[in-house]
Amino acid sequence: MCKDSVQKWLRDLSEDMQCNVLIPEYPGYQLDFAQGITTTEQVRKQTYRVVTYLTNDLGFKHSDIVLAGYSIGSAVAADVAAWMGRRPPAALLLIAAFYSMPRAIGTMPLACKCLAHLISADHYHTNEDLEKIECPLMLMHGTRD
Repeated sequence: MCKDSVQKWLRDLSEDMQCNVLIPEYPGYQLDFAQGITTTEQVRKQTYRVVTYLTNDLGFKHSDIVLAGYSIGSAVAADVAAWMGRRPPAALLLIAAFYSMPRAIGTMPLACKCLAHLISADHYHTNEDLEKIECPLMLMHGTRD
């Protein structure tokens, strides 16, 4: 799914469901690539700040928030849902999620494994985060992935 189609899908979702959609840009990804190589901790801090902004500054309740993530973003969304703990989001939507980054890397050809380890020194463990969440979960995945 390319960035334009994801944005259109989220815009349509927002209009159809009459809800607000906020898409944070992670440090070191996409438009923010100038920030250099990112770490899991940087992404976590950025995403936690977004949830804190929504709740503390804009007045949303945790139960007003639906977290969604696509591909590596699904690991981030699961991490944030686990971080929210006993005040969970309304729901968690994971699209093209992976069990854990080390397990996903393990299925790649050797050259890809080396590259993946270089760009992902920090590893996400979505499976561990899912054990901690206390909200409804929807998983979406293609059949040819």
